[in-house]
Amino acid sequence: MNDVGESKTRDNVVFTWQPNGKIIVFVLIFLPVFCSLGVWQLSRAEEKRTLQENWSLQQSLDAISDLNLIEAKQNQFRRFVGNGRFEKERYWLIENKTFQGQIGFEVLMPFVFDDGTTLLVNRGWVAGTGTRSALPKIDTPAGSTQIIGNLVEPSDHPLLKEKPEINLNWPKLILEVDIQALAVQLDKKLYSKILQLDAESNAAFILNWRPFNMSPSKHVGYAVQWLSMAIALLVLAVFANSNLATVLKNRKA
Repeated sequence: MNDVGESKTRDNVVFTWQPNGKIIVFVLIFLPVFCSLGVWQLSRAEEKRTLQENWSLQQSLDAISDLNLIEAKQNQFRRFVGNGRFEKERYWLIENKTFQGQIGFEVLMPFVFDDGTTLLVNRGWVAGTGTRSALPKIDTPAGSTQIIGNLVEPSDHPLLKEKPEINLNWPKLILEVDIQALAVQLDKKLYSKILQLDAESNAAFILNWRPFNMSPSKHVGYAVQWLSMAIALLVLAVFANSNLATVLKNRKA
């Protein structure tokens, strides 16, 4: 008789909602955050796919040499070849750049074309000395030289904006390439793109160019993580605010 009563009790357990205010507030705050981060990562993955397609297309085209085409938006990642001279007394060292686990700098140097216009050229990586008070010595080709490489737009990091200070101390240490600030420091008008040298240029140092810091697949992976966290949070919220665990346990009994 008792067994029959216990069986009926188990069968009569129905799902009920037992809201916990603190948990609901927590979910309402973080669930949209997790979802929005997942969607944002998916949009970034799509952007990277578009950039990869454009990079592959530009690399398949012949190098340009017309200075009037440097600023053209469609020439992002386009190969460029030109003649002129390096302004070797004034240049920048981009800090916190690593190669094979060693800390160093990327050398950013003005290149003056025969018509007098100036393009910033990233010559690649050099090893640091271990102290900011003793910067590495930079060798630069003298006189007329040829450069060849890829035209790229500098990354725009709002937290790493350079101050447009003017002083007589060269080279200058920077964290990111801010064309406007560097133009003020150099007191010259600069093209909006920079050139990343390739191995065909005799002015190149160690080259380790990556068109993108993160691949589309990695962005997708991050999106899956954020959306999985959102689903997990939603499931945990349902269990925490109801007797669902009891219902499922009794159905299995």
